[in-house]
Amino acid sequence: MKKIIKIFSAILAVIMVLSSTSVAFAYTQTYSKYDDKTYTHNTRFDALPKVIGIDVSEHNKTIDFNKVKADGIDFVYVRVGYTGYTKSKLSLNLDPYYQTNIANALAAGLQVGVYWYSQAVNESEASQICFLTQLQAIMLHCLL
Repeated sequence: MKKIIKIFSAILAVIMVLSSTSVAFAYTQTYSKYDDKTYTHNTRFDALPKVIGIDVSEHNKTIDFNKVKADGIDFVYVRVGYTGYTKSKLSLNLDPYYQTNIANALAAGLQVGVYWYSQAVNESEASQICFLTQLQAIMLHCLL
């Protein structure tokens, strides 16, 4: 009887491995013309609407958001600022392009979100950054 249970258990284990493998590898590949890469998505998301967004900051300089919108982009995440350190002291730095990026993206009809690039090393620093990010989100909401 023990031998039958061992054989049955082995057969079940093989069936489970084979059936889970076929589900785990069900995927769709999508090519992105924006960064020349191919992304892999689980097929369970194939029927859902896809939205495409970009992250912008001072590194992008001046952006033609009308062209961005015409190219199929749906939303923009705007970096409002970032943390840095000067002689071990937290430095909060606003992105010099954030106001222009928000205004121009909204004018082009894009959805806009904001973020703060954080390098906080403790809870106190994280709280300061969280407050600033929430304040910026409230200000953005008022613009809408």
